[in-house]
Amino acid sequence: MPSPIFPSSSNIAALLAQPPAQLAFVLPGLKRGSVGALISPGGTGKSYWALELAVAMSGGADADLTGLSPATGRVLFLSAEDDEIVLAQRIHAIARCLPEGVDAQRALARIDYRNCVSRHVDVMDSGWMKALSEAACDTQLVILDTLTRFHGLDENSALDMKRLLAVLEQLASESGATVLFLHHASKAAVMNGMGGAQQAARGSSVLIDNARWAAFLAVMTEAECRRFGIPFEAREQYVRWNVSKQNYAAPMADRWYRRADGGVLLPVTLTARARADVTADAPNIAPDVPVAPLAQDAHVAPDTPEMTETLLMPSPAMVYGPGTGSTRQAPRRGSRAPAAAVSIPSAKNAFGGNW
Repeated sequence: MPSPIFPSSSNIAALLAQPPAQLAFVLPGLKRGSVGALISPGGTGKSYWALELAVAMSGGADADLTGLSPATGRVLFLSAEDDEIVLAQRIHAIARCLPEGVDAQRALARIDYRNCVSRHVDVMDSGWMKALSEAACDTQLVILDTLTRFHGLDENSALDMKRLLAVLEQLASESGATVLFLHHASKAAVMNGMGGAQQAARGSSVLIDNARWAAFLAVMTEAECRRFGIPFEAREQYVRWNVSKQNYAAPMADRWYRRADGGVLLPVTLTARARADVTADAPNIAPDVPVAPLAQDAHVAPDTPEMTETLLMPSPAMVYGPGTGSTRQAPRRGSRAPAAAVSIPSAKNAFGGNW
């Protein structure tokens, strides 16, 4: 076994003596040459969104359906879930959504799509890793769809996931490309409406802890339907995207997408409705514009915690916030008390036993 080579000391004085180089980003907050994750439940559209990202990077601003203005360049897309029949359907649907005058063939020219279905590609295998590193040369982005199909390790093992992330970091370092892996959210996160949380990913928390960037896709919730005036039966047509973890940029506002013909995700702006209009049928939607941040509820005290309705069953001890689709705790001692006494929640008596 060869002796380990410890890294040499960084010349801090030389680094301080010259202006630092600016960081290069592939997506907002996703640094070139780093490892990032895209997390969502199955069927939300992460593979479709990743393909739209590849088209945007390949074809430039005119072919950008993500609304995120990513860097341009070659993209290596490794798909172990969708074969070329599915790919053909999706690229035709995306091509129909491109602006008039955009050459779809040219927009797709810098996408290197590899059908890995049934190939058993294992990034932990030195042979596969060598082939992957060679294919990733001169690329801006490498997409692994989905991560669990590119290794045979235990995703619940912190030690195994540490080894896996180290290999992906090695791939990014050797190729100079950013590595974006697609991964599923845990069942618990999905059932509790926490798909946008930083630790929503299935398996060991090391997967996200060791990645430098993580984004998510989440279907619109019932509370969000009420806030934006979207009929509940149409909620699965709307998907929220944002970055739940980033180390190199400031937080950003949510981005909303609506499914078009063929399943293409197109950016829309959703504006919170006025309180008098929250039951109206027509949604507040504007196409192809980033979504604006939502205004705070001026009637909620800053120190009053809020709980999402999808997480807790309401009880007489809780009161609804007007038009927000959320519940708030009853007033504390010292404020105007409700007519009925408020019981202290516990695992035995809160919310009729549905704690």
